[in-house]
Amino acid sequence: MANTVQNYYGAAWVDISDYVVGYSPVPYISRNRDWTLRIETWGVQIAGTLGDVRGGSYNFTIGDKFVVKSGATFLFSGEVEESYYNYSEQIYEVRIKSSLAKLQEKYISYTDFHDAFAAGTPNVQYWTDYLGFQSVQCLWALECMFVENGLTLDVPAGIGTTELFTKTSGDDWPGDVTITYADLYFDEYQLFCLGMASAVEPTTNVTSYVFRPDDRERPYERVYTIVPKADHNPEVGCLDFVSEILTSLRFDIKVTGSDAYQLVAYAVNYTIADADKFEYTSKVVKKKIDDIGVSRISLTEVIANPVPIDYALKGRSEYYSAVETLLSENSVGGDDKIVMMPNFTILYANTNDYSELYYEAPCLRALTDDFIYSDSSYYASLNPIALRYQAKAMDSTVETIVTNSDTTFRTVVNNYIDLEWSNSEIEQETY
Repeated sequence: MANTVQNYYGAAWVDISDYVVGYSPVPYISRNRDWTLRIETWGVQIAGTLGDVRGGSYNFTIGDKFVVKSGATFLFSGEVEESYYNYSEQIYEVRIKSSLAKLQEKYISYTDFHDAFAAGTPNVQYWTDYLGFQSVQCLWALECMFVENGLTLDVPAGIGTTELFTKTSGDDWPGDVTITYADLYFDEYQLFCLGMASAVEPTTNVTSYVFRPDDRERPYERVYTIVPKADHNPEVGCLDFVSEILTSLRFDIKVTGSDAYQLVAYAVNYTIADADKFEYTSKVVKKKIDDIGVSRISLTEVIANPVPIDYALKGRSEYYSAVETLLSENSVGGDDKIVMMPNFTILYANTNDYSELYYEAPCLRALTDDFIYSDSSYYASLNPIALRYQAKAMDSTVETIVTNSDTTFRTVVNNYIDLEWSNSEIEQETY
């Protein structure tokens, strides 16, 4: 398959591969060990003769778009972050930052995201329960994060229907219910408090009056308008929120076009025959801690008795109150601590009866090995600290493999593709 470098110029995509004289490996797949996003840059050197074709004094400018492809497969999408002309070599030195960096442009605020959330399909992507609490589907929230920052995110239907666990019937849950990724939600107002030290309503009512000259008995109608509070300052940007979802649910992001991405669920590591391993190293990364010192305890105990992970999960009503409810501080610092984002709680729905309240996924109710890794525990599928814990408290084997270029998308740590030699340098981890 032919590798191509394309630049958006003159209102069209132009293949400039023939002018490319050098480049760094393309970061086709790149994430951190805990599955959070890594914003990569890609360097390329372009012959100065391209400037002659484009008018002599031409230079690339900040924000110019580039994509790299292998056949029909997109490997990278980004915009120029820095460019200068090397007169001695007569080449353009261009550094391109991944389009995912756009997720850094906005914070999760009522002003920027309420209308986007509310535009979702009623009672599926966005709905109001009988207590008046608004909820946003997790997958829809991810899509909104991308769209509101000038990107797109495709969520394959197969992800939404993937079964996570079955909640059996009980006193608080009428009938057996199978929970899928599409059944995971966030409280909308909770999202607007992410990272804050308190839970509080992000809006207020403004009263105004409308004159109705045809109504002699009530010539003035009182109207209430919901507006954002001026002093409600969002603390968390879209990039951090998206990373929190990825590390909680073991998702990854795949580039599919210019400014276009796709959500990818966990996929197993590459399997490469020894004969196809041009270079190979393997090392064991030792765990940093034996455990995180937290046993199976109740939420009340977590709030009353701060522990290495200290996260006070508040009831949903606190986010709809004008009175601030302070949260316990998050743990910070040191290898023996795992930091949680304040107010981050995944909810799941009773899909037998959507008028029922959501049930709160017990993010921190129990943090033992059995809790996090037991297949029989439906809680384990929704535990946002599981991958952070895994990266600190378990030994892992890290393989680095140089092999033939492979554009099959796997949720490994890295797959850097060398366009000249058509090689992939893959880093993958096994616990």
